Amino acid sequence: TCRGRATPPPFGEEWADRARARATRAARCFSRRVDRAFSGGEHVRTMPASVCCYICGKQCLLSSFAIHEKACIRAWEDVESQKPLKERRPLPKKPELGADASLEERNAAAQEAYNNEAKVACPGCGRSFKDDATMQRHRKGCSAAANCPTSNSDKVNEFVNKALAESGGAGGGGGGGAPGGKKGGGGGQPKSICCYICGKQCLISSFGIHEKACIRSWEETQAAKPPKERKPLPRKPEVGEGASLQERNAAAQEAYNEEGKAHCPGCGRGFKDEATMAKHMKGCAAAAGLPPPSAAGGGGAGGLGGGAGGLGA
Repeated sequence: TCRGRATPPPFGEEWADRARARATRAARCFSRRVDRAFSGGEHVRTMPASVCCYICGKQCLLSSFAIHEKACIRAWEDVESQKPLKERRPLPKKPELGADASLEERNAAAQEAYNNEAKVACPGCGRSFKDDATMQRHRKGCSAAANCPTSNSDKVNEFVNKALAESGGAGGGGGGGAPGGKKGGGGGQPKSICCYICGKQCLISSFGIHEKACIRSWEETQAAKPPKERKPLPRKPEVGEGASLQERNAAAQEAYNEEGKAHCPGCGRGFKDEATMAKHMKGCAAAAGLPPPSAAGGGGAGGLGGGAGGLGA
């Protein structure tokens, strides 16, 4: 058709013949361009160059590698800051190559650094994985890692999984006895457990994350107080391996009532934080002549309740 006129509808054998002719011409044109390129007459567009990241092991564009590297370093530090101090790993070292090194040599060096320093190895069989979560899933079925010692984070996961298995296998009565459940009968209600730091109920599946956030929030709150008013972190209750979910909840609630709550110095009544206790002390006859808690302590306790509640909900 002529330029400017409407194109006829794509129906019929005539339209199919024209389409095949256009495809044939395009293929011949591309073939001529390739021939000219190899003979030095024309430049053919190639795929964008990619480089391997020595932190995450993924391929990224060479033009945006600096942005990717900063994001990877920040993500690595965020993940390691959530672990106990003894389990944190240093950032993988960036491979040092000369200025005349080729792209293939840089990729090989980055891949080697990722395999040796960034991957997580199974303590039993030595097989390496991309992160801790993948390695933990492997360890459940690895016979060589059955007798290997567990880390602190592994112990938390073991406690959570054991409580979840016991609550799920308790039958109809076990479902109703859990504080988070409404009725018994095994209706599939999510199981909850009491936090020994903030006293709130949180899902068993996310207890490890909630506990780390509570510990961090508690330490930040106590750091804002004067040294004489700081309280130690509540101790995690130690229960036997055969303890049920109800017994674990009762022990955690008792630890929270004794060590996590703020107690009035006059009547001894416990409150969730210093701010609530300060309001109580204004009308408490037994605490009339006693000094109120510091402002720093009251504000920090409120932050603890809000931060832990977001995870426990």
